[in-house]
This record gives sequence, structure tokens and C-alpha cells, in this order.
Amino acid sequence: MRRVCSPFPGWNSLLAQAYGWNYACIETEEVFNRALADLLAQNGDNTLLEVRLDPEAVPITTSEHF
Repeated sequence: MRRVCSPFPGWNSLLAQAYGWNYACIETEEVFNRALADLLAQNGDNTLLEVRLDPEAVPITTSEHF
């Protein structure tokens, strides 16, 4: 599950490693679903999640959604 997606390659994974935590980099919905399944199987170990959202995506507010 260790994947590098930081602008400083390995920075966040090294931080997680220093604390003995797991590290997951989330860039797509597929990777999110896979990482979530892996995390649930690890029985509560601490994990540093790095989430990269698409900067081109337009946010939707709740008033626009409903």
C-alpha cells in the first residue's frame, strides 16, 4: 500500500515510517477503495493518508446538491 504521491518523493512515507505507521496515497476512487479494504484488514493500525484531489474538479455545495 506504500505509494509516493508527495511533491517531495517519499517525504510522507518517511514520516509514517518514523512513527511506525502505515502510509497510503489516494489519487483515484479505485485506489481509495483498495486502500480502504487494506486498512480495514489491518485491525486498527495507525495510517497516514495522503489524499490528492483533482484541482480541476468543481466543488458542489449542499444547497446545490439538494
